[in-house]
Amino acid sequence: MTHEEIKELADLARLELSEEDVANYKKDFEGILNYIDSINTIEIESQNEHLRGNTTNRMRSDDEAYSSGAFTEVLLEAAPSQEEDYIKVAKIL
Repeated sequence: MTHEEIKELADLARLELSEEDVANYKKDFEGILNYIDSINTIEIESQNEHLRGNTTNRMRSDDEAYSSGAFTEVLLEAAPSQEEDYIKVAKIL
């Protein structure tokens, strides 16, 4: 990264950097970017299924759709206090 790019990034992050900070960040960014470049050069010959694990998203079928209000009475009866069709709670402010 260039000196100007680091200053622009600092401005976007609303950071005030001294010239010494910019020089330090430039060195740090160069190290990070070189490390990423070295990772990108690694060639992966095969991806075995047992290494990746099971990544399939399995969802249940929605044969029995939820009907609104089916459990309202049970939930209201379990609440310590209620008012009409609502659970009454203490005001915490």
